[in-house]
Amino acid sequence: MNLDPIIYEHTIYRSFYSHTQNVELALPTLTEDIDCHVCVIGGGLTGIATALQLAKMNYHVVLLEAESSLANQASGVNGGQVLNSYECGMEYIATKYGNQLAMQLWQLSLDAVNLIKHNIKTYNLDCDWQNGCGIVAYKAHHMQDIHNEYDLMKNKYAYDGLELYDVQQTASIVGSKIYHGCLYDCNAGHLHPLNYALGLAKIVTNHPHAHIYVKSRVTAINSNHGTHTIMVNHKHRVTAQFIVLACNYNNGRLIPQLANKVTKFETYMFATEPLNAVAVELIKNRMALFDSRNIMNYYRLSADNCLLFGGGDTFGKSNLDKIKTALYLDMLKIFPQLNGVKVQNFWSGADSLTLNLVPDVGKVGSAIYYAQGYSGQGVALSNLVGLIIANAIHGNSEQLDLFASLRPIGIGGNPLLNAVLIKMGIAYFRLKDYFY
Repeated sequence: MNLDPIIYEHTIYRSFYSHTQNVELALPTLTEDIDCHVCVIGGGLTGIATALQLAKMNYHVVLLEAESSLANQASGVNGGQVLNSYECGMEYIATKYGNQLAMQLWQLSLDAVNLIKHNIKTYNLDCDWQNGCGIVAYKAHHMQDIHNEYDLMKNKYAYDGLELYDVQQTASIVGSKIYHGCLYDCNAGHLHPLNYALGLAKIVTNHPHAHIYVKSRVTAINSNHGTHTIMVNHKHRVTAQFIVLACNYNNGRLIPQLANKVTKFETYMFATEPLNAVAVELIKNRMALFDSRNIMNYYRLSADNCLLFGGGDTFGKSNLDKIKTALYLDMLKIFPQLNGVKVQNFWSGADSLTLNLVPDVGKVGSAIYYAQGYSGQGVALSNLVGLIIANAIHGNSEQLDLFASLRPIGIGGNPLLNAVLIKMGIAYFRLKDYFY
């Protein structure tokens, strides 16, 4: 199906979030050699959250970002969903690692969401927080899995934040006829991820013990007798007692042994023009939604009533026009009433995952900490991991050890092999979605 060219006629090819950014930071580039307690490498949400917690503990912390702005990768371009649990599912953790660890990690996932709410309230962050997320059943028999998840979380994990909606209840909230039910989580939510990240970064810059530098690319790390020398832009040195690698899929560029633990993937999103009165009928309670397929769509309304729509089967498409068409048609399958609605913004974002979808958080040697492979759950997890790593540096590694006890399965460090394996995996999940 060919789309009317007018739909994309005035589209801005950058993220909706950068288009609606409300925090401006004038940050310097490193131009001298400096010493610090902790050097955080990477200016995404993990790095910002870690720097904030360390500064509150009165560590002298330096954050280095290679690009000209913060949160310009996954942290600032994602779907904005703030979710409990982990992408692999709680029962995967319980089966593989035991019920005790599963219970502990479940509580930490709740803490992660609550930490975001706490930060928004404490620092008065203007980031469009909205309560509520739901998973909708794409096929009728998917409701059995949703019922099972509801029973599991209620009975085993004593979680009372979930509500089950049947077909009629779902249709009364979501302006679509294709779904067979919904599992709603009132404690989850969604936000403007870039404004949240930059709002936190502004708090960091106001702290006397913290410094953030942009256009300050780390080119080498040299460690000697407990002291780490971080080369920046091939000419300046940061000397630190501890290092935090918060570069996501780029961690392996600096510490090669981390490269084969995660693989990079890319997703696409668009924002419609403001829908105003129509928006009220699309999602009446304004929750964020994603469907029950493996290769899913996810979407939500922005504060100004644009529909932010992403995901779907855009993997392996050969050009941007095909991706744009595929994503728009995905939206029309759900909301045919939006046919002809113009696209205001279109963008892509990269993230990393592990093969078994558990986060990869840990330590290399005695003083280099890292985090990667959030596998689509990064908004909530990155805030929590920042606190956990800061606590570990401060001497309490109990929670870090919980994450380190997970054993992420890597795909391998060869980019060519990664690409082949990812395509095979996508083909498998396409077939699974088709037949199940």
